Amino acid sequence: MLDYLQVIGVKKWQLQPIFGFGRTRDAANLQLSLHEYLAMGRFIHDRHAEARGKGVEIFGADGVGYFSALDPPSPFPWRGCSAGISTCGIMSDGRLKGCLSWTDTMVEGNLRQDKFWNIWFGDGVFPHTRSLKKKDMTGQCRECDKAMECGGGCITMSLASTGRIHSSPYCLKAILAGSASTSVHYGDTRSVES
Repeated sequence: MLDYLQVIGVKKWQLQPIFGFGRTRDAANLQLSLHEYLAMGRFIHDRHAEARGKGVEIFGADGVGYFSALDPPSPFPWRGCSAGISTCGIMSDGRLKGCLSWTDTMVEGNLRQDKFWNIWFGDGVFPHTRSLKKKDMTGQCRECDKAMECGGGCITMSLASTGRIHSSPYCLKAILAGSASTSVHYGDTRSVES
């Protein structure tokens, strides 16, 4: 695949596991086990130099990482979810979220009803990233030495696989250390738990 991407002129190849939302929640065969997730991390790490030599940058999306020996060198290493910090998503109906992958319970406002500036700088908006505290971490993330830097991994991955935010079981650092939760269960994501 790398050779094909090079031939057609692709410069960036981003890998992202499927989030267990919607129809994929019931498709267990599409969900990565922790072992398969680790294999994906190793693939990105092991192919990074080869891909770069062919003019293709291979990297994991926000749902892949964090703070492990498998993280490829990057000018922009993971520093926690950027949703509501430096990025946001605007839905076709004007609703604004920190990330388009976030559930509809995590909407901060609507551009058809208010100006972007007012929403972005509003009091208490994007609390999942802007007001994060160590006590907000759950699961293996609570005791991690990188908890505040990482933020518990990708919020969407955490929510899709555990029903909670700041607690992603898909963490290469935890998997490599043998401290990762051995099972992933897909939680109820109708409301967000902190």
